[in-house]
Amino acid sequence: MNDEVLHGAHVMLVDDDASVRLALGLYLKTIHGAEVTGVANLDSLRAALVASGAPPTLLIADFRLARRETGLEAVNLARELCGTTLPALLLTGNPDALPPAVSAMPALRVLAKPFDPAEFLRMLGELLAERQS
Repeated sequence: MNDEVLHGAHVMLVDDDASVRLALGLYLKTIHGAEVTGVANLDSLRAALVASGAPPTLLIADFRLARRETGLEAVNLARELCGTTLPALLLTGNPDALPPAVSAMPALRVLAKPFDPAEFLRMLGELLAERQS
């Protein structure tokens, strides 16, 4: 993936682990030039989306969040609030635990952790390319 593909993109990052949000957010911002908003849960996601006034370019969410929340719920909430099929990437340590319906959802990719950065960027590039077509 070309490093410029994410440049200027607004990425909404949902992960309950503050260190993961910080590390992944810094990577996307400093290496790829993305604008990143990181949140820990669905309440924070709702508040950030309402405050922004415009939908993000894409959403990245960890599947297992605190308080029994899931990244899939984050994707559905963001799509509901944004009125669009927001491109989304779910990160999970256990892809076998995902509901079967996930594979049929449009503009959604699943990436197992730990992941290769090149695969991560390839999936983000695919999602952005689909969004533009």
